[in-house]
Amino acid sequence: MDAIKWVMGEQSPKQLRGKGMEDVIFAGSNGKSSVGMAEVSLVLDNDNGSFPPEMAGFSEVVITRRLFRDGESEYAINNQACRMKDITHLFMGTGVGSRAYAVIEQGRVGAIIDSKPEDRRHWIEEAAGISKYKHRKQETLRKLELTQQNLLRVGDVIAEVKRQMNSLYRQAKKAERFKEARQALKEIELTLTLRDFGEIQEEKSRLEEELELQQGQLRTSKDELTAIQNQLQQIQTRLGETDRQLKVLQEQDTQQKVSREKQEGLLHQLQQEQEGLERERLETGQELTEIQAWLQDKEAEARACGKRWRPLRNGCGRNKSGRPSRRERYIA
Repeated sequence: MDAIKWVMGEQSPKQLRGKGMEDVIFAGSNGKSSVGMAEVSLVLDNDNGSFPPEMAGFSEVVITRRLFRDGESEYAINNQACRMKDITHLFMGTGVGSRAYAVIEQGRVGAIIDSKPEDRRHWIEEAAGISKYKHRKQETLRKLELTQQNLLRVGDVIAEVKRQMNSLYRQAKKAERFKEARQALKEIELTLTLRDFGEIQEEKSRLEEELELQQGQLRTSKDELTAIQNQLQQIQTRLGETDRQLKVLQEQDTQQKVSREKQEGLLHQLQQEQEGLERERLETGQELTEIQAWLQDKEAEARACGKRWRPLRNGCGRNKSGRPSRRERYIA
């Protein structure tokens, strides 16, 4: 009887004469070991079609319940997993169930007689077959109450959604304005970039032309520098010839010291000429220094220096050509 009540959904261990629900699991004996679960299957005949219409296709209805030691329970109808609620609804109104009048254990008759009017009413309603509808009514009322609460929550959600929709609408408008502003900004940036690109291209062309001009000027300056260096080398050669001439005059002065009295005036004149030549040499050296400082920039000054030295070169040429020198004119 306990197994029948348990498979029909009994949840109270006291009704099954136990302290806990795990007491229904075999704990072992001297000859057998304990098991990990308890299982009961109740086979009911359905030839007369007394079960609900969804069971009309089955000649037998098998109710199965399993309980594991970890407290997990499983329910099945015809080997299809279900809820305990489904099993309770299956037996509701039939007089069969864990607390129905069709299953009365020993000592239960006296308890029914001595029970309160409310409890006896439960038995009468079960025998009359209206408990199923009353249970459905209560369940429907609970569902209606839950639905009403859900409707209230839905109303609150709708109000909140409307408020958020207004906020989202404003945000959407802001986003559209931002999108338009960003598009306009992109167009402006593109226009400015194109303009800057054109200016950069023009500046690049101008700099390339200027670079080419500077390179041409640099080549010209190098050519001018080479010409000035050649002129300087010629001037240095003429200075060496002047020094050699000065040495010759000094040797002649040494040879003529015997006639000192006659040649004192000549010596004095030669000394003056020597000093003049020395001044000219110093001036020439100073002019050479100035020429080197202005080689790269002042070709005109280098040419002027060349013209300035041309009389000296002509004078040297006349001495070499046989004309009388100053000393010879003085002696004469």
